[in-house]
Amino acid sequence: MESIVEKGLVSARFPSQQVNSHRVFAVPQSEIDEQIVRRWHALAECSCDGNPFLLPDFVLTSWKHLAGHDNHVLIVVENSVDGRWLAAGIFEPLQLTLRTPIPHLVSTQCRHTFRTGLLWDAERGASALDSMLKYLSNPANQIAGLKIPSVRMDSRLFRELEAAVRRHKYLWQATCDRQVPCIFPQIVSTDYVQRHWSKNRRKTHRRNLAQLEKHGEVSLSLARSPDDVELALETFLKLEANSWKGEAGTACLSTTADESFIRETVSRLSTRGNVIISELRSGNRVVASAINFVAGTSFYAFKIGWDREFASVGPGILHECELLFQASDRLSAFTLIDSCSAEDSYLADYWPERIPIGQVVICWSPLSEVALHLTDAARSMKRLLKSLWR
Repeated sequence: MESIVEKGLVSARFPSQQVNSHRVFAVPQSEIDEQIVRRWHALAECSCDGNPFLLPDFVLTSWKHLAGHDNHVLIVVENSVDGRWLAAGIFEPLQLTLRTPIPHLVSTQCRHTFRTGLLWDAERGASALDSMLKYLSNPANQIAGLKIPSVRMDSRLFRELEAAVRRHKYLWQATCDRQVPCIFPQIVSTDYVQRHWSKNRRKTHRRNLAQLEKHGEVSLSLARSPDDVELALETFLKLEANSWKGEAGTACLSTTADESFIRETVSRLSTRGNVIISELRSGNRVVASAINFVAGTSFYAFKIGWDREFASVGPGILHECELLFQASDRLSAFTLIDSCSAEDSYLADYWPERIPIGQVVICWSPLSEVALHLTDAARSMKRLLKSLWR
């Protein structure tokens, strides 16, 4: 069997392996067809810790429109009896990097990917993660490890994956990179803001809201149907392009590739109910708009744009505040609203809850463990020297 890190990856079919009661196999990027996509969707619909960034609509569209995605592989764990997919991961093989100096797989991501991980049917495939690890660690694959960046460290997948790694006695290295602002709709109540916001913050919010109300009644609308999403997307794109993101060249309309990616991704996801575009309105005018991706019981605040004419009242902040206020009512079907923002973003002052986001590295080769330990020691020494220099 060829190594899954060799250049022939995109055109080779690798023999499947029987692991326990599972069939585990790899599908090169070039061989993902409609049947594979249907089965991929079926697994995503019953996967725990819903993640829209792992849906084929998102992944395949990123490969189509964004550069640097031509050497990926889909690893699948399948029930040997009924053929049901129980777990799957989308990876890119890398030989060596400065942070991970071993041949390894890294979870597929593009510049618009905020969360990675695995799809996993926890109810039907309790041991599927063990089978995937055993398959990947086969010496014939010449892979020494696996890296999963930007993963939720409080998720069920994280806990169960760690347990599987411990059972196999592999090296498990988990690093928390940031604490991301979020909302847990079930705990939002009428006195929630009173308990979590400072007096000055509540006063500023009331003042800005009153200023916006002078232009018309303030309301939050949620576009869910494909037709409504299509219309709302055009409004979002215009607002974002006319904001500082347009000036910085980071808006979706700034490049043809990003525009094509976002239009096709939103269109494909909306047909399956995985998109909600929220709009903060003042009268009939949209002053802030956000694309949100949803999967299972998870809601991800993907991108936001706002009307520059209302910049003095912070329309983006008012929009996110309305999501918080209405979370326990209109978004009660979700257990988590992930801001997908930086730890120190403006949302940190308004959304008081946090989820830990970090990186996982799994190694099964003794030499790879040594390499990682040496790399960690070198980074620690570098940080120490920098602190002493300052």
